[in-house]
Amino acid sequence: MDHNIAINSSVESSYRPFASVRGIPEQVQDDITENIFLQVRPKQILDSQILVEERVNIEKWIQLQRQLKEEMYRMQQEQQIKNQLQEELRRESEQYYQAYINVLEENAPTGGERKLFNQIDRLFGNASTNIRSILEELIKSPSLMAKILQHHNKIIITQKIQQLLNTIVHNFYDNVACPSMWSQPIIKLMSEMIKIEIEKSTQPDFRWDQDVTIAKFMMGEFAKRPENVKYTKYTFKSSLLGITKVDRFLDLDRINIANKLRDLKSKQQLKEKQERQHQQSLNLKTSTPIMQRSITTIIKPTQYQQYIRYQIDNPKQNYNGNYAEYYAYLIKTYDLIMKQGNKKDQKKNVHQLGDYAKKLLQFDDEQKNAKFISLDKRGSLIESTNEPPSRRLSDVYSHQNRSEALINDEVQKILNACIEKSKQLVNNLMENIFKSIYTLPVGLRIICKLIQIHLKNKYPNITQQQLQDNIFSFLFNVWLIPQYTFPQHYKSFKFIKDEHELAIKQIHMILKKLILRVNYDDDIVYYKLNSYMQDMQGSLSEYLNEILNVCPVSVQQIIDNQVSLELVQSDSLCIAMQDIQQLCVLLSDLDKFQCEDQKLQTLVSRLQKYASSTQKIDRSEPIFGSRMDLQQGQCFQIQQIYALKIEFKLPDYLNQDYYSFYKPFSKIKIGKNDDQNQKYLQKLANILRQILLEVQDISLCAATGNDDISIKKVLTQLEEKHTIMGDQEIVYHLQYIQYCISNLPIEQKTTNMKDLYEYMAKEYDNRLNIENQLIGETKYQFLKAKFNIHKNYEDMLESLNQLKQERRQKQLYDIVETAPFSFCITSPKSREGLFQARALKYRNNQPQEENKIWLEDCKDCIHNAINLEFIKQIVGGSVAGDSGKKVEQNKFHCHDIKQFIDIFSGLQEVKDAVITGKDEVGVKSAYFEFIKTMAEYLKSKDQFNLDDNQIIEMLEKYISKRIYDKIYPKERTYKDAGLYFRIKSLDWITYDHLDISKNNRVDEMWMLAADALLQMDNNKTAVSKLDSMIQCTKIMTDVLKLTALKDEATSADTMLPIMIYLLLKAAPQRLHSNLNFVKLFLDESKQVGQQGYCISQIELAISFLEKVTSHDLKMEELQYLETIHKQEIKFGIFYTQKRNRSERITHHVIQG
Repeated sequence: MDHNIAINSSVESSYRPFASVRGIPEQVQDDITENIFLQVRPKQILDSQILVEERVNIEKWIQLQRQLKEEMYRMQQEQQIKNQLQEELRRESEQYYQAYINVLEENAPTGGERKLFNQIDRLFGNASTNIRSILEELIKSPSLMAKILQHHNKIIITQKIQQLLNTIVHNFYDNVACPSMWSQPIIKLMSEMIKIEIEKSTQPDFRWDQDVTIAKFMMGEFAKRPENVKYTKYTFKSSLLGITKVDRFLDLDRINIANKLRDLKSKQQLKEKQERQHQQSLNLKTSTPIMQRSITTIIKPTQYQQYIRYQIDNPKQNYNGNYAEYYAYLIKTYDLIMKQGNKKDQKKNVHQLGDYAKKLLQFDDEQKNAKFISLDKRGSLIESTNEPPSRRLSDVYSHQNRSEALINDEVQKILNACIEKSKQLVNNLMENIFKSIYTLPVGLRIICKLIQIHLKNKYPNITQQQLQDNIFSFLFNVWLIPQYTFPQHYKSFKFIKDEHELAIKQIHMILKKLILRVNYDDDIVYYKLNSYMQDMQGSLSEYLNEILNVCPVSVQQIIDNQVSLELVQSDSLCIAMQDIQQLCVLLSDLDKFQCEDQKLQTLVSRLQKYASSTQKIDRSEPIFGSRMDLQQGQCFQIQQIYALKIEFKLPDYLNQDYYSFYKPFSKIKIGKNDDQNQKYLQKLANILRQILLEVQDISLCAATGNDDISIKKVLTQLEEKHTIMGDQEIVYHLQYIQYCISNLPIEQKTTNMKDLYEYMAKEYDNRLNIENQLIGETKYQFLKAKFNIHKNYEDMLESLNQLKQERRQKQLYDIVETAPFSFCITSPKSREGLFQARALKYRNNQPQEENKIWLEDCKDCIHNAINLEFIKQIVGGSVAGDSGKKVEQNKFHCHDIKQFIDIFSGLQEVKDAVITGKDEVGVKSAYFEFIKTMAEYLKSKDQFNLDDNQIIEMLEKYISKRIYDKIYPKERTYKDAGLYFRIKSLDWITYDHLDISKNNRVDEMWMLAADALLQMDNNKTAVSKLDSMIQCTKIMTDVLKLTALKDEATSADTMLPIMIYLLLKAAPQRLHSNLNFVKLFLDESKQVGQQGYCISQIELAISFLEKVTSHDLKMEELQYLETIHKQEIKFGIFYTQKRNRSERITHHVIQG
């Protein structure tokens, strides 16, 4: 501190406060007193030097003493808080590492519980010092670890070494108290490993996924860190769901396709043969049933077409201005007219879009090539669709019995379809990768930049293309491609089929060719795919440039080991005994280690000595073996025991004790060139502050009634009191300070030591500011570290809970699939003709509704309540005897959950309810009745730690996913198409038409919301589809909160125009089918609150778009109708209308 306190130089020579004086009090002093105090003059000498003092006010000294005491008390409190925060960090860390080993156990069970031990001495006995030293040195220096691993870089990587390297990458150098990857020691280690691999290379175009060494293996392990896996899980989700829609095998090799096609044909022929034999054995009647003949009518094609034309001439008045229904009607009638005379087409589903309409209408099936657009280049919301091509793979697979000569033509046809589908899947994947670049994990971007810098240092003349190939070999081949696969629990739940796995392999192959710019054969059939890969190269280059757009100075600091730590450092470690044993093996094998740095060489030799000594101790008293001494009654294997070492370090500017501000008198050091007056004042202030802290309140001594009391008199009285009390140390302090006061200049004593008081008061103020800043920053750092550790713990706990849930779910599904039950499922159509010959059917003493789906016990079902043989003989097609009855019952009786799914999904009323959205036969009630029955059965098993809601949710997920593929429309329905083309006919609507305020016109964010909504069509459960809708509305509300001009709640009046705008820009192609599926198979309890609000907002937006008029958009009616008319022509709706000749001529003249 720079204090300018003037002391009279004329009197400086008149006293020597630290000179030897005679008259030492005859008292025994302890060592502390001897180190602090000099010889003190007798009391009578002090009295003789006291000059006449003026009347002074001691209130300031009293106030200063109170401030000093309060300061000391506060320092004690803050020190306790600091210690408490450190202890909380330890507890949070222990919880985190316990969750960490639990996750390891869930992923790879060891056959026993993994146990944490934080007492290293107990774990390692006589080797504890060696182990502690090894761990501390390695944790402290990632460069040291890199040098050791470099020495073993080419060794064979055994399973134990893999486990050790996995621990090093995932745990050894993780600072769990720090959120920034820039400050993580693991980045420094990876930088060293990258440098090692590049330095040993002979050319710049080596690949990170070939010739695996320790360095390359660690690069692969780094790519598997949780934050990197979490990113790919989110990025790949929609693409993987798209693969599950592949309905046949996907292959790009002609020979494989031909072989598989022959196998399929053989199986189909065998199946047809068995069916013919089965029908012959049943001896089914071929006559037309009586009831069917009685109701069959024939409509001539000419009469039907006249009826259709009549309906087309007057359509709009029949739909109350609902253009979506009108378009659906036009498309359906067009399909019906075109199907006349084609018996094969007439058999197809009458509710779903036909081939004729698909050829005429302009759907956005051809997805635009994925293109990387940097943040500063992005413009307005770009239209995108993830809808698969209108022609599915199953449409080009023919299982008819053709000759071998026609196989090649069919193979060519299938190959074209496979290429088109593969191109679309890869394009969808690349689009997601490009879009999510700004959420790319920072650690991976740093790794890519490190590769670039090290490559340029080794190969100054490296080309940009060689650099891209090298980095992409890590980014794609090591990270993205291996993680582009289905989650393991999906496979265990049997959600994934063989053709889906084959599709994944084909995409892997295309991606590898894409990044290496390698084409398929020159065959013309691969032209589209080769052209696509060539077009993608520009976007890939821009994508890499954006990845490498990180601060080069900060990356260079990592390389140079110059990263300054300004946060709490967690030098903690959780490592298995098995890994420590393997680490000792590697350290002991360093006889040929050579290093130019002599200091590093010495350190490595010392670690080798520690490791060898540990191995020697292990041979005499087994450490790395089965342990029964750690916990009574339990035996732990080496892979179950984890050593826990927890240590925290504060940054240097915070790493000091709060009491360091109160330095002992003897610790104050003054330089040779320091002002002696300043030195004297500093020492005097220090000892006086110590006395004021030690003695009682001086206000008690000052309250003597003497108006001219001085600080010197107060100290004299305190000396007398403490002499009587026998506090010799305080007495010496008081005697010494009085001696120092007696040597002050006259003007100091006459003003009651004014300069000394001002010096101490100013020093207190300055110290208080420093203390407050230090205490505040320390608390902030500790609390921030605690928050980060707790967040990491919650993330780990979330992963653990997810793994446990998947395991419980797998167990639950295994029991569900083998659960014995007996149900009969019938619908009104399946019961046709049975009511005339049976009495009313009762359940719970109440008559059942005849127009509903029935879920009954097989013992008391409708088939056992009537004479089935007689009834079926009347209506036709029955079989005499028990065999016929059994065949009929098997169509509707289920004895396990798979049979229930097949029978329930086969009911025509269920399929119609999804298409029309009308549940007239109780589909939903029957569905949830079965789920609740199954839930009660599982609850009775008492094998799961789950509540009723969790069990029901798991059952919903299980059943919903399996019935989705059976009942969800394979093609767009006419209602879907009608709404889609209504939206496309209005896609010219702008923000101004909808009165959306300017602060809410943020296309970038609305793009995210639209993408979230489009993901709905990729999901296969009602809950997951609803989650996509909720995610869309959540993005909307978050954006509206950010753009709000004042603090106010988001209203429906604000939300609805935005939702309308999103539907216009997203243009979902199957919105009606998705909404119908959600409302049909979503529990009523989940259709209230936020979920219900979300669905209602979308329905309101649909209603607006269906009936919007020129008045709603503030347009002239003629302009509105002309714009709509042009859009109808553009997308083909206009051509579905059957018009008279004069109208066609007029239209031709206008267009011409």
